[in-house]
Order: sequence, then structure tokens, then C-alpha cells
Amino acid sequence: MSRPRCIYLSYDAKDAATATALQQHLKTAFHPQEIKICDRETPIPEQSESAEGLHWVRQADLFIVLFSADYLSERTSIELELARRCERERRPAYKILVAAVRHTHIPPDIARFPVLPDAQQPILGSHFDTERQLQRVALHIRQVSERSAKLLPAGAPRSDFSLSWTFARDHVYLRLQYPNLHIALTHLRQISRDAALKKNIYEYQDIYNETLRLGRLGKNSLAEYLQKTAILRKDVVNTLFQIQENELEPDWRDTFLSATRSDAALSAIYTPNGEIYIPETLNLPIAPGAAALSDTVGLLSYEQKSEFRRQLLLAADAYALEQYGRAHAHADNVRVQIDPQSAQLYEYLLLTQLQREGAGQIARNAAENDRPTQFNQLLLYANRLWEYQEAGKCPTPTALHSLEATACDMGEAFCRYYDQLPDNYLIDTGEREKEIPANRIYVERLREAAEMVFRSVAPYGSFLETLVLELCGGGKFHWIKQVEVRDDHFVFVSDATFEVETNIGELLGFLVRAGYPAPELYKRLRHQLLLRLKSGRHFLFGHLRQEQKRYRSVTDPRASLMRFVQSCLMGYTIFGDQDYEDDQSFLRLILEILLPELVNHPDSEAFGLRWFDLDANGEVCAHAEANAQGFQVIQIVEKILRDRSGKVGWLRVAPNIKETIYHFYVDDTEQQYQALRHALQFNDVRRPNALDARKALIEIQQRRMVCYKAYPERGQDFIDASIRELAGEGLMLWLHMNPEVLESVADSVAMGYPAVEALAQLSRLTQRYTEADLRGMIIERYFDQHIRPNYDKIIPRREAERAACIRLLLEAMFAYRIYPKMRYLDFVYEELSEERKFAWIDINNDGKWLAFQIPDVHGFNPLNAIEELFNTLRSRYTKLLVRERIAQNRFQDELHRYYREISEFTSENRLPEREIAVQIIRKLKGIFRSYPKDEFLEPALIELSGKGRIRWYNKVLGFNTRNNFYENQYLGFNARWEEYDIKHNLLLQKHDIMQQVLFECGELPNPQ
Repeated sequence: MSRPRCIYLSYDAKDAATATALQQHLKTAFHPQEIKICDRETPIPEQSESAEGLHWVRQADLFIVLFSADYLSERTSIELELARRCERERRPAYKILVAAVRHTHIPPDIARFPVLPDAQQPILGSHFDTERQLQRVALHIRQVSERSAKLLPAGAPRSDFSLSWTFARDHVYLRLQYPNLHIALTHLRQISRDAALKKNIYEYQDIYNETLRLGRLGKNSLAEYLQKTAILRKDVVNTLFQIQENELEPDWRDTFLSATRSDAALSAIYTPNGEIYIPETLNLPIAPGAAALSDTVGLLSYEQKSEFRRQLLLAADAYALEQYGRAHAHADNVRVQIDPQSAQLYEYLLLTQLQREGAGQIARNAAENDRPTQFNQLLLYANRLWEYQEAGKCPTPTALHSLEATACDMGEAFCRYYDQLPDNYLIDTGEREKEIPANRIYVERLREAAEMVFRSVAPYGSFLETLVLELCGGGKFHWIKQVEVRDDHFVFVSDATFEVETNIGELLGFLVRAGYPAPELYKRLRHQLLLRLKSGRHFLFGHLRQEQKRYRSVTDPRASLMRFVQSCLMGYTIFGDQDYEDDQSFLRLILEILLPELVNHPDSEAFGLRWFDLDANGEVCAHAEANAQGFQVIQIVEKILRDRSGKVGWLRVAPNIKETIYHFYVDDTEQQYQALRHALQFNDVRRPNALDARKALIEIQQRRMVCYKAYPERGQDFIDASIRELAGEGLMLWLHMNPEVLESVADSVAMGYPAVEALAQLSRLTQRYTEADLRGMIIERYFDQHIRPNYDKIIPRREAERAACIRLLLEAMFAYRIYPKMRYLDFVYEELSEERKFAWIDINNDGKWLAFQIPDVHGFNPLNAIEELFNTLRSRYTKLLVRERIAQNRFQDELHRYYREISEFTSENRLPEREIAVQIIRKLKGIFRSYPKDEFLEPALIELSGKGRIRWYNKVLGFNTRNNFYENQYLGFNARWEEYDIKHNLLLQKHDIMQQVLFECGELPNPQ
């Protein structure tokens, strides 16, 4: 059964009534779901590490701020700061909400959290009822709670990988060797479930606390104190090795790895007691020859000795009364005023400095200051204590124990400060990297301070082990800028002010000097680093899933995994992989990230990142994003496989890598093509820009060529698909005629992809299409997709588009020359003869053809075009039919002109209309001479007979005479002769004229 959701209410004492009322509404809103509402008055569990009630702030899922003008007190500020820290550590599971209690200004650092119900509508003092406002707040809190629960992925990040109880037991056993047994006992108590086991651990803690208390009161000698501690340590060790895993909590692995060190543990320092030794000399060396002048130079006087004893006794008494500030003042007064050479004095100075300032404050001082005064004082006292103790100047029997206990306390203080840093280098990438505070400098200072404590105070290992794991990548920060493979070795480029690999070696050397056996030390650190890396990977996986559900990605998964791989490589370089199974291998972890398809690991597949790609030659290369960040993925994988399986192993795996990447590459190419094809089916705003679409299609064409080069024996389909695209059977047009030269589309050339050259290259590679096939495909698609559609779009008789029509006619004629198909010439023949869009050929008064005045487009002449068609295929394209169609069209033009420009009322027609009529009659005679057909002369005969719209003869007494109208002479027109010419010279000689037309059209042989 899952635990109830915990809600913490943070409020000022003046708002206690509102908080109580809100609790009732929260219980009603969450019913029947079980919740736990906490505040500062909630009882604290006995096992809680906090004594001030802040335990519930950490345990809460929702932190509710009941904000009013009185809220920001000392207590609530501490609660809010701790909540902010928890939010940074546990986002997005941990939520902070603000409920406005009264009208007041909300500071910006608090207003950035969700304010409910509204800053302008507080719970009290608004025009809404208080109960209604409380109900709104409670319902809103439930909605946020449910939404937060849905954001958490199924199987949230846990650390239950390969942590065995044997390893954990050895880890606890190591901590039992520290001077302070509280560290191990607290850790062991947190993971225990069995009641009898917990009882024993509590008893051990009580015994140890009593031993420390007696040691502090001076009731036991140091020997007795150490003897009792050793006996207790032995008992705890016996109990430890008798514990079975079923006696532990079900989730003990999570608790074990995430356990933090407590500030509440008592210090294991033994209070010095015994006789005060009086030093004989000052801290002043005697210069050569000075002894001859005075025998007392550099020696303490009687008054100084008395003062020394008095002040040191006062310091011992104050120390026993736990008045560490006063004790340090007495001891420091001796040091300043007398400055004797006494190890006992500096032991008191060391212990009082540690107890007065506190190990945590000294650690913070060392981490957050360039010149840590408090820490430097501690080192000064420790150095002087070592110096005088070794020289035998007022030696103290507790010096060694005091130094070891001080080093242990400082090490644990360093660990506590390190644990409270919220950083996680695996998720602090992308946009998050710009927001994280600069905490890494603190770890660098702690590293220097830890080395100083090791050299100056006493050898210890707790924080040094943490530093080793941190620098190897099992901690909070990333210290490696880049990993390169040189001379078959991994070379790490440091991202710090020191060389990381060298410093790790130095720290391991310190640990060996501290008494840790090297084989066991390396094995333990290696296993712990491996667990941390696996835990970090699992946490990253859950974090990325949360971001996907939020539809807002702030973490760069590729950068995170690159850091993870670099950390694994550092672990492999330092600790090695020999004699370990695959599930305990650093290299295996890397392969699960970089080669998930080959390793077939479910967690690694979930990241869904590509680390390899194919280059222009079809060979495996690093992915563009990885290559841009300087990640040598190919060299790293090759080196890993060589180290695991030798050169033969790499030669076996390399083809599999290429095969896998090839299939991914092919699938991606097909998906891109189908997506573009789908987008181009739209004719609205969803249709992509033409240039963008062409650019995307060029990339697809180039990817198809890469697919072919990767495996030419199986890549014929990609070549054929590219040919069909360029030939016009695809999504776009790539070639055009200019108009008698086949050229690439200008946009394609501008984008660096000349289609003509690309098609020529593809034609040499294809085994399916011949040159004739390619010509046919290109011309057919060009005619169907360009010439015919553009021709259909032309508006008839719009002269502005005549040049475009001429170009299409020339392209159709050129298309026939490339791929002789009669429909291209039919297209030209029908346009020139039927004049569907424009009139091309005129007929003069003598019956001869004349080309209309048209734009000069590549010297196009319709008469020459008709002649070329006739010479190409006389049986199909006859001049006689063209003559008939053109004559009919010109006849219709003249007829339309007659009815349009000449009024049907004779009285309205004057000389201009007469001139038009004369032109029409003469034009009709020319049309008849071009192609003799009776209907062409019929309008002229009707007009000349006096039944038309123009008066051609004079009238006498209202009757027409046969005399020519006087205006005809201005036009050189004789109506009687024109009528005679039509009837006798044209109609009667129609047969002869037709014979001449047939001769001219080639239908009859030339009579000559």
C-alpha cells in the first residue's frame, strides 16, 4: 500500500486559525484519498534526524505557504529555504504553493510560485466568502497534487540494481573502523526492519553515548575509553555479520545509497585529563652565541610558568563544563602572552577550536572562502601539536586520539557539506546548465582542504573516498571536458584547475597510506562507483520521461549521456574491468548507451538517441550533434571493443554497427519523404514553402545516394527512386527547357544540386533504365506536369501571355526532338491551326499567309513551325487542313468585326465605317483566294447587293442606281466592279483557285 501524500502548512502564529480551517477543507477535498497534514506542531518521529521539526518539510509532497504580512519570521524563513532546497533536489515531485491569507504585497521570490486562489482575492478580507475561498484553495491543492502524481513515471528512479547485502555489510564494517561509531550505527539503524535488531542497535548507541559521556567527564582514562570502544566495536561487528537480508527494510537499497550524515551525532573526542605539564622553553630558539650572554634566554620565568598552569587549568575546567569559547580564550591567552612549546596547550587549542566553531562551520568556512581563517587556525594548532608531541615537549597521551577524532569529525563535516549540494551533473545540461549555481568551486576548495587535513591532522578516509567517487563521475559534478583516444589509450582533458586523473591517483595513494589494503580498497570503490553510475543513469531516464510528459525539455539528453560515458571511461581507466562479469563492467554500461540495438538492453533503448550516422560515402561516422561537441564516439567504441574482445571482436562488430545504422538511415529517409509527400498534398497554409520543400527533397535525394553507396549491391532501388524523382515522376519538377536546351531548375542549382549532372551520374549507376527510357520519362512527365498545365492556365487572347505560349510551343517541339512522340507535335499543330489561345497566321488581300506581329521569343515564326510540321509527317500534318482552319478563323474574325464596328442603321454609317467595310470585303476576297469556299464571299455579296449596312450606290428619287457612291472614290473602291469580280473572277474560277491551293499545299503535283 502506497504511503499517504504529505502536505506541510507553513504559516505565522497569527494565521493559526486559518491553517486549522484549511486542514478541514483539505481532508474533505481529498476524500476518500488518505493524506497527512503537517505543520510545526506535528510530533516528530523518534528516529527523525531533526530535532527542530523540519523533518516534515523534507518528507512533504506539497509545501503550502499561508502568506500574510507577518509571514517572514525567522522560523518560517528557515522552513521556506529548506523547502526551496528540496524542490531543487526533487523537482517535479516536490511542489511549493502560496495561499494568500490577507491583502499584502508578495515578494518576487515567493510570487514566482503558484499563488492561489489569487493574490488579489485572499482568503480573508475579499468580497468572497471565507469558506468559499478555503474550499477553492483546497480543491486547487488537490488538482496540483494529482497532476504532480501523474508526472512521475511508472517505476520512478530507484537504485535497486546490483547492490548486495554482502557489499553493504562490508561498507558498514568499514565505517565501524572510524573513531566515531555513531556514523555506522545510524546507517545500520536506518535500513533495519527487525524489531530485535533495532533494539540491539539502540542498545549499542546507548552504550556508546554513555562511554562518550564518561570520557568527556574524565571518569575513564583514555585506555579504558579505547578499550570499551573496542569491545563495543567488536560486538557491533559480530551483530553485523549475523544480520540476514530478510531482517532489513524492503527498500533498504534506496535508503542505504541515499543515506545522509547527521549533524546530531556526538563527537568521538576524548576530553584530555591528567597532570598539567609545565614547559621549560618559549617558542623562541636561542641564537648562536646568545648563551654566553645569558643563561635564561628562551626559558620561561617562574611567573610565566605559574600563569601557564593557571590559565591551562582554567581552560581544562571550562572545557569539562562544555564552555568551549571560554576554554579557547584561556588557552589562546597562554599562546599569545607566553607562547610556550607545549603539545598539551595546542591540544586544548585544537579541541576547543573544533568544539567552539563546530566542524560543520569550519568545513563551510573552508569551502566558501578563499582565505578560510577558522580552518587555517585548526591546521595551525594540529601542526604545532604534531611538532611538539614528536619533540617530547609537554607530550599528552591523548594527542594521537584527538588528532584522529578531529580528522574524522572534519571528514564527516566535509561529507555533510558535500551532501547538501543540490547539483546533479547528469541533468544539469541544456537550459538547466545556465541556471545552476556555481557550486563546483566549493568542492574544489574542499578537495584542497581534505588533503591538508590528511597531511596535517591525521590520515582518514571517509571524505577522500567521496572525493575519488566524485572525480570519477559518481557524484554531483562533471570534471572531464573531453575524452580522446590517442595511441590506443584514453586521454582525459580536465575541466578543472587541476588534472583529474592525476589527482584521483594521489587520493588513492592517500587512502593506501591511511592503512586501507589496496585490493580491497579498489574493489570497494569500483563497486560503489558502478552503483552510483547505474543509479544516475536510471534517474536520468526517469527525469527525461518527466520532461516528455510536461512537453518542455530543459535537459540536453545527448550532453547528459556523453557525460555519463566519460564518467564510465574514467572508472574503467582507474579501476579496470578485468575479471568482472558483464553486469559489473563499465565498458558494458557504455555499450548499452552507444550501441543499444546490438547490446539489446531495455533501459538504454529508452533514451532513443543516435550516436552514429552515414557520411557522404556511405561509411559509418559520428552523429552530427555528437561530432559538434567533440565526442569521438567511433574511436571510443572501437577502443572499447578492442579492449573487450581484441581486434577480431572489433572486426566482427563493425559490420553489425554499419548494418544497424544503415537500416535506421533508410527508415529515416523514407519517413522524411512520406512526411514531405503528405505535406505537399495540402493547398492551404499547411503546404510548405516551395523553396523549403525543394531543400528538403534535395536532402532526401542526397540521403538516397548515401544509402546506395553504403551497400551498392542492394541499393538499386534508391537509384531508381532518385531517377524517377528527377525525371518528373516524384513530387517536384527538376528539369526545364530553355527552350531548346534541357537545364536544371534555377532553385535547384542555387541550392547546390544541379539536377542534370545528378541525373547523368544516376544514369551511369542504374541497371534498370536505358537512355531511351530516361528520355521518355523526362519528356513525358515534363509535358504532362509543365507544358500542358501551364498551357491550360493561359487565358485566350490575353496578349501579355503570348510569349509564355510561344515558349511552351517551342518546348513541345524540342521535346519531340528528344523523344519523338506525336502528341507533342499534335499539341503544336492544334494550337497553330485551331488557334485555341491566340491567332498566329493572318491572310492578306491576295490570299497569302502572313504571321501576326508577335514577341520575338527565340526567333519563333508560326509559318516556319507549320512548314516544319509538314516536312516531319505530311500524312498527319497537312497544309490544306491548316489553310481551311485558318481561313475559317479569319472569316469569323471579319464577320465579328463587321457586326461589331458597323452600325445596322444605314443613316449612322459614315466614311470611317465605309472604310472598314471596304477592308472587310477585300479581306474576304483574300480569304477566298487562300481557301475557296462560297460562304467566305457570301457576306460581301450581301453587302454589295445593297442589302447590307453601307450605301454603295447613288439614289435617284429614292431608288438605287448603279452609279458608284461618291465616297467610294476616296477609298479607290468601285462597288460594281467588286461585285463583278466576286461573281465572275472568283466564284466562277473556284475550281482553278482550288487547284492552285492543292498544288501549294502539296496535295497535287506541281503542274510545271
